[in-house]
Amino acid sequence: EIMYSDEAIDSLQKKITEISFADYIDEEESITYWGTVPAVAVINATGSIVSGKGGGSAMSDSTGDYDYRDSISAAFTDPDVKAVVIRIDSGGGSAAASDFMWNALYSAKKKNPKPVVFSFGNTAASGGYYIACTGDPIFANRGTITGSIGVVAGKVSAEELYSKLGISTETIKMSEFADIFSESRSLTQKEKDLFQRDINFIYDRFTGKVMEGRSITEKEIADIAEGKIHTGAAAKNNRLINETGGVIAAIEYARTKGEIDTNFRIINLPENGSFIKGIFRESETVSI
Repeated sequence: EIMYSDEAIDSLQKKITEISFADYIDEEESITYWGTVPAVAVINATGSIVSGKGGGSAMSDSTGDYDYRDSISAAFTDPDVKAVVIRIDSGGGSAAASDFMWNALYSAKKKNPKPVVFSFGNTAASGGYYIACTGDPIFANRGTITGSIGVVAGKVSAEELYSKLGISTETIKMSEFADIFSESRSLTQKEKDLFQRDINFIYDRFTGKVMEGRSITEKEIADIAEGKIHTGAAAKNNRLINETGGVIAAIEYARTKGEIDTNFRIINLPENGSFIKGIFRESETVSI
């Protein structure tokens, strides 16, 4: 037959049940084992690290500190989850969000201790590395971009451009620094000093987490920090990671640490974060 899609669906309506592809791939896998099956939770932190809620699409991802906290809570409060693997593929983002994510795991481990293993994908840099500085074992591929222990901050100023175009602006503000991020002017020297103090504070906090979590001395930190990036192989030599290996090796290590010696299942968190789901959630395509 040659017909429109709505005509095809109408002709089959009495014979089939229609569901969207997104709903179809959201179906949970049925467990056929008798009794409780132990699990390893794999928490995915991909794309840019942002404050609040992240999001995924067919082209890009971001992980929000709220999403990460919810995934951590789900894994650590589920009695079936015996170990946790945190899979990171991120070049960083918000310093504040990264710190909240670090604290979410740190607090969860104190309240309900479970073995945790980090697994680095293609990139675990800046904030992506920060959240892994909890003292837990880290696995990375030999070519993983690792580290970038540093801080960058600034603002865009179009003051000179506006001047050339003859554009003038007027600002009404209630405090001295209320318009510090306005694009219409450059930073004053006082504001530059304020920015620098802020950067220094975040950098000292970052390196402090690395030194504590990775047992690295203050003398050693300058050689591996200051924004330097390392391959996974070099990161192991510098004690930034523990082992070279992929996510399967990390899961197997977590299974052993969780004392799982029977069949087990893997729980992916967040549940709706895959690339393929992102493609079809952005589409109105219906499968029959």
